[in-house]
Amino acid sequence: MSYENNNNTARKFIEPLVIKDAHIVMKTRNFSGNNPGKFDRPGARNFSIFLDPEKVDIQKLQEEGWNVKVGKPNPEDPDDIPSCFLRIHANWFPLDDRRSGMNPMIIKIVGNEQIRLDEETVKCLDTDEILKCNLTITGRYMESPTYTGVVSYLKKMVVQVSDDSDMADMFEGMETDSVEVPF
Repeated sequence: MSYENNNNTARKFIEPLVIKDAHIVMKTRNFSGNNPGKFDRPGARNFSIFLDPEKVDIQKLQEEGWNVKVGKPNPEDPDDIPSCFLRIHANWFPLDDRRSGMNPMIIKIVGNEQIRLDEETVKCLDTDEILKCNLTITGRYMESPTYTGVVSYLKKMVVQVSDDSDMADMFEGMETDSVEVPF
């Protein structure tokens, strides 16, 4: 980790974090920005991923300042290893903003098709069945009255989702106009 010192404000350079086969926590998905948490500004887009201690050095991340959350252990199971997860922000800036180069690049794979998602289309990931996800996260060290540490931002993500082709086979040959959809 390297440090820059500008006008007595220490800024830490954080190496990007690459996570393969990431597991996105379903209930924390907010790619649409419509369901901000109690500490989020309106329109904030974020999600959490589980960190596998066999693939990621949790202690090293914590020492570097990443905001790794550790779940509560199961008191009934002495061999239980608490889940660790990391919250990640997905921010977009207008194309005329100098920060637009920091907008995340997200590729959604459905069957053999690759679709690049943007600020509007990314909301589909709130409900898609995610099969596999690889991502790169950048971090920014932040000091405030309520938080000191590394804030995580999505840089790149490739996400494979179910194409529901098995469901399409179930309806093959049926008159779809007469089928009443319950939702």
